[in-house]
Amino acid sequence: MEKLRTLYYFTSAEESRAALPGSQAGVADLFSFDQDNHRWYPAAYWFWNLRGQVAANIGAGASALNTPLYNLYTSNLANIQAWTTKYMGGRSGICVPETMRFNGNGFQDDGSPFSDASCDQGNPPGPTWNGETVSTGAEIGLWVWQQYQTTGDLSFLRQNYPLMQQECVFLLAYTTVGSDGLRHAVANAHENQWDVQDPVNLIDAMKALFPATISAAQALGTDGTLVSQLQTAQNQIPDFPRTDASTHQQLLTASADASGTDVLGQSSQPTASVHNSEDDDLEAVWPYNLIGDSSPLLALAQRTYTHRVNTLANDWSFDAVQAARLGLPAEVAADLTALTKHYQTHPDGLGDLWGNTSGSSDTYIEQEANVALAVNEALVQDYDGILRIAPALPSGWDADGTAFIHGGGTVSVQVHGGVIGTVGIHAGSTAGITVRNPWPGQSVEVVDGGDESTVIVSPTTAAQLTIPATAGRTYLVQPVAAPVSALPYAPLTGTPATTPSVLGGNATLGTAKAGLAGTHVLSIAGEALDDPGASTGNVQLITWQINGGRNQNWILTAQSDGSYELKNGSSGLCADDYGGQTTAGTQVIQYQCTGHSNQHWIATLLANGAYTFKNVNSGLLLTTASTANGALVTQQADTGSALQRWSVG
Repeated sequence: MEKLRTLYYFTSAEESRAALPGSQAGVADLFSFDQDNHRWYPAAYWFWNLRGQVAANIGAGASALNTPLYNLYTSNLANIQAWTTKYMGGRSGICVPETMRFNGNGFQDDGSPFSDASCDQGNPPGPTWNGETVSTGAEIGLWVWQQYQTTGDLSFLRQNYPLMQQECVFLLAYTTVGSDGLRHAVANAHENQWDVQDPVNLIDAMKALFPATISAAQALGTDGTLVSQLQTAQNQIPDFPRTDASTHQQLLTASADASGTDVLGQSSQPTASVHNSEDDDLEAVWPYNLIGDSSPLLALAQRTYTHRVNTLANDWSFDAVQAARLGLPAEVAADLTALTKHYQTHPDGLGDLWGNTSGSSDTYIEQEANVALAVNEALVQDYDGILRIAPALPSGWDADGTAFIHGGGTVSVQVHGGVIGTVGIHAGSTAGITVRNPWPGQSVEVVDGGDESTVIVSPTTAAQLTIPATAGRTYLVQPVAAPVSALPYAPLTGTPATTPSVLGGNATLGTAKAGLAGTHVLSIAGEALDDPGASTGNVQLITWQINGGRNQNWILTAQSDGSYELKNGSSGLCADDYGGQTTAGTQVIQYQCTGHSNQHWIATLLANGAYTFKNVNSGLLLTTASTANGALVTQQADTGSALQRWSVG
């Protein structure tokens, strides 16, 4: 996970140097290996697929990588306002299109632009995927606020505050105060439920954005009238909808919480059709920061997580992130492992939306972004102003890392063998830093990082303590019984990677070592890949007992894409996916070497020292039919079979 996290930040830095984001629909376009062939709509941006990247960047101190994203929306503010007025009932403010083009409109289909536009109430022939998704702008505004809280950059807040302000103006105009004194509206529960009463995303958006905008306006000394309106409106927001854990079909209220059998719902219409595989009921946990491990609704949210309808669905799944926020370390480990095994399909760390290992023309960055985010959240959290150390780090995981926290500061943490070692805080501003006791029940103290004999916070067993921090100073939080001064010191060391990293036999980082180039015998259980009878072209390859013949020697030549050409030592012909077919069961023959992709094979080292050879053209593996002499060689989907695991000698 650490390697995948690191690769994410390098990849993100490479694609985030222009005026607009380098990723759309979760795709890392810059790294596509299929020229200009892309799924979805490359001229438009889905914010759902960008938000994990935004959050991961903030937590790692890489907020500058978010600049193109904020620019996408601020530079188009007037265009979004015009779009909102025209397509959202003449309302003021901004309804930010979930799928927004580079110029601020909500079209995503050039051929029939009104068939599936975002923020378009008149979207014919009726409700559509994002026609009434009205919460996107709130999410963007909240990331503006979160980034400001972390960096303390007032000029950044001033520049991007209009996104928060104008979204609030729109939400006030879009919702109507009913006879119950609460604000109601019909909208989408993102892409899951369409045109439903009081979708949870809208409730989340108002509950989170209104107080954040009040704080932002007060920090900037502006918008007194809007602040007053929001102070009134934040008391008019409906409660979260509930439903039953077993069927998700009953509409329940907060009174059902005591039963321990209800969960958060997606809207006030639980029986409405569901069109996507999102867990919108958990959005209050993340990204809206409304329910966490200190919330009175924690048990409700944990039940919702346990009984969520969609588990590990799609490469953009936020399961591990939400598990971290709910204080579920075992689930963090299980989710990260399962998601990575299934969706991380490329040796550079990029993934595939559905976990396809063949036939995919796009490389997706969102899975590794969410790995980075989940690791960050497992190690450090302070989204609500309370600094938590290793709140969801899985048992047995070691971690040495630095996270960026509110107030422009950092916290450096070491955890080994499940034991928190050092906690060092560098204050970015002069203010109190509230810390949850990293060693519950133990007596802890805070000392000056430059002079450990100076006690800043006297020993206490309290669940929380507050450090009276001064900007630029460092502090050590430590158990009184095990001060940092008593810990051993050792130099940092590292060993360069010489082999690919493999998770569960199918998710691989890196390709075979360069030393694989040369002449080799490829064998399975003593049966070598063989040019039968040292024959000529168009002959299907077989496996045969190793006999030292030249027709069992294969010259592996590295290609520019990291794959290998396999040329027979006797015939001089290349192992070839017959006819360039992508069908499982296609013969592997020897044919005149052409340099085409159907003669290129990606060698992947497995944990047991064997290799798989995947054809670049088909994405299928070099496979023998059996361990008997004369077994025919074909290309097949990766089944984990021993008949696909080759020894290279």
